[in-house]
Amino acid sequence: MSIAVLLLASALAGQGFGGRAGYDPIPPTTQSPAQVRWINAMPEESAYFLYVGEFGRYLPYGQRTTYVEIEGKKVAAYVGSLQGERIVNDVIVSIQPAYPHTIIFTGTPSATGTFTPIVHRDSTYGPPGKSQAQFQIINALTGGPAVDIYLDGKPWAGAQDIAFGKSTKMLGISPKVAEFEVRAAGGGASLFKMQFAAQGAVRYTGVVMGSVGALGNRGPRLFFYSF
Repeated sequence: MSIAVLLLASALAGQGFGGRAGYDPIPPTTQSPAQVRWINAMPEESAYFLYVGEFGRYLPYGQRTTYVEIEGKKVAAYVGSLQGERIVNDVIVSIQPAYPHTIIFTGTPSATGTFTPIVHRDSTYGPPGKSQAQFQIINALTGGPAVDIYLDGKPWAGAQDIAFGKSTKMLGISPKVAEFEVRAAGGGASLFKMQFAAQGAVRYTGVVMGSVGALGNRGPRLFFYSF
């Protein structure tokens, strides 16, 4: 091979043909997808498909999906009819790659034409020990009033004055059948009361949903979802 050919090959390599001269090729940067589940907290009788990105699920009120992997940091969420028509415009939500998230659909789209998604990044810590159950409470009550949570008839420390869209820190109790009560914040009226068997070594997301003044199971309620 002539000296001229060798010089030309060296110059091309230095211009990015086959890598930078004296360096290894730069590997592409990739991010792990986020794991996302979503919950229907819209207190309506209508049945909907709820979409996050390209994934749509028929989801009755109070139900949740399993986690699915979603790429990117921003994704569109929207509500569709059983016939595939969009009920409302997209809402862009932000998620963090490589982390688990819960997206809670709230509002009354049949009446207002809108909905509000609450995006919550789930804990990535391991489950508690067998001597403890852990809870994180999120306020998704349509209409936006703040709430207090009472445990066994007393204000639950760390679960007071929870504003709409906000969550408590992780709260632990001993495994038992406990009474949970939702009250209007600041010593207001009792909105909902239930018994729940808290299991040791389990972590729960508790979601306050419904609408103050609504009848039946569309009134204020507290749903628990393990994860």
